[in-house]
Amino acid sequence: MKKKLVTSLALATCLFLAACGNDAEISSAEVEKKADELNMTTTEAARSELTKAGQKAETKDGMLELLKMKAINKTIDVSPLAVTIKDMRLFKMTNVTQEHIDILKIASQAANDIKDEYVYVQIRYEVENKEDKNIVWEGLKHVVTDKGQQVDRLGNDIIYTEADSLAPFAGKVTKEFDDGFIFKLEEAEDISKIKFVFAPSMDGETYEDITPIQEAEYSFE
Repeated sequence: MKKKLVTSLALATCLFLAACGNDAEISSAEVEKKADELNMTTTEAARSELTKAGQKAETKDGMLELLKMKAINKTIDVSPLAVTIKDMRLFKMTNVTQEHIDILKIASQAANDIKDEYVYVQIRYEVENKEDKNIVWEGLKHVVTDKGQQVDRLGNDIIYTEADSLAPFAGKVTKEFDDGFIFKLEEAEDISKIKFVFAPSMDGETYEDITPIQEAEYSFE
């Protein structure tokens, strides 16, 4: 009886370790399948698949690892806009291809310093216009880390979505934002807090400020 119990425990341990191993790294085949299904790049697909710190996924651009993540789900009043920050995630990309670096250089000045690895933060937020009038809003102005680094959104956002077009909020509409910023490699992995600085909301007719610049800081811990 004892022998059967020991054998069962050993088998359960092996299965647990195997499951952990599979959970820690997503295969390139899985990533490519997801990318094909959703018409994404493999890096975009991998980013959507990584949900736990320490997970990795092999992409055509390099090896992507999720270092830290924080679910936020907090709403900031940029009247008449309600800005709901969903989450922030810190990624590291290693074994980066030159083609990927060249593409990043088009979007971000920080990409000029990339050799074969870099770290970046992804911020996802939803913005709802609560009023019928047109509102002009420039979105996230910049992010500031607790290591003293400031990265401006203009000229540095490596994740492009339709919301980045800066088209007015034509009445009561909702837009989904997804921004990404490269940090200095030597301090990036030690980042524990990030402050978001949002642009003022402006009247779509007069371009006068309605709500001033708003700030919010969140910790990964």
